[in-house]
Amino acid sequence: MSDGFDIRQVAGDYSKAAARMKAEALGTKRRSEIRKAITTATKPVRQKIRDAAMDRLPHKGGLNRWAAVLPTAISTFSANSSSVKIRQTKRGHDLKSLDEGTVRHPVYGDRKAWVEQSITPGYFTDTVEAEAPKIRDEVTGAISKYIETIGKELQ
Repeated sequence: MSDGFDIRQVAGDYSKAAARMKAEALGTKRRSEIRKAITTATKPVRQKIRDAAMDRLPHKGGLNRWAAVLPTAISTFSANSSSVKIRQTKRGHDLKSLDEGTVRHPVYGDRKAWVEQSITPGYFTDTVEAEAPKIRDEVTGAISKYIETIGKELQ
């Protein structure tokens, strides 16, 4: 997911919580808690991406099983903003090309001759785009819950 969201978009007045987070410079414990919440919130969508790879990529030769790795959730945040990217990496193939609908592979019996084959595109991007509102809601909810916890600590 290329775009993030701003923590200020979460409903409510979190100025005290944001000030505390900034004052603490988001210590290691706080960062771990937020990252854990984001990882948990995005796990169902990341599993759907893995399932889409199994369903949509070619079964013959095991490309679907090979590409069906659980994507990672990469979070960046500060006291004022937060963003989440879902990224899938695997060595040995161009996953971007797979998602765009092209797989390059050797001809059976001749490892020196390579061909490009068209496949169904979008196993990753279609899934993310379909789930984007849910991803945003889950992550926003997780961060909102976390901020409420900090707010209670301030009182």
